[in-house]
Amino acid sequence: MTVMTSREFSEDVEKAKDAALDGPVIIVDRGREAYVLMTAEEFRQGRHVGGPRPSGAASSVAGRRKTIAELLSSPEIAEIEFDLPERTMDNQRPLPDFSDDT
Repeated sequence: MTVMTSREFSEDVEKAKDAALDGPVIIVDRGREAYVLMTAEEFRQGRHVGGPRPSGAASSVAGRRKTIAELLSSPEIAEIEFDLPERTMDNQRPLPDFSDDT
């Protein structure tokens, strides 16, 4: 992994892009890690550095996160139970007034 200051990045963007081909490039601004440059492919595949990975149904599958379509079509979704409150006239929110009375 390559680390560059924001000044180095500004002065030589091509060098940063070349380094991103080998892995994420951390860009430091005022002494703190501020940005990460990575290839679009690496980003799409979810190969992010640091930070916790989500667990459960949204966890990685073969190195990537599941799409919403995959999550909703998975067999374990049928096992999820939740209660919806009964809809009555008492618990409905009023509709906004979009009329133009000006």
